Amino acid sequence: MLTIEELKKLSSEELRKESEKVTLDLVKLQLTVRTRQTQDTAKLQGLRKYLARIKTMQRMMQMELESHTNNLPS
Repeated sequence: MLTIEELKKLSSEELRKESEKVTLDLVKLQLTVRTRQTQDTAKLQGLRKYLARIKTMQRMMQMELESHTNNLPS
């Protein structure tokens, strides 16, 4: 998992790829917990929080882009 500072340095494409990877990992882990192959439910919470951080960074980049677009003269 990357730190927030490392996430800030990623491009939008890299954030999208990281989000897809974490989502897949989260689904796999949810399956193993539901089938009782693991008891490590703390990892689920950690992955959910990490995914939320990634999505927050994506939204911040989107808002920044929108604000730059809105400030352009017509």
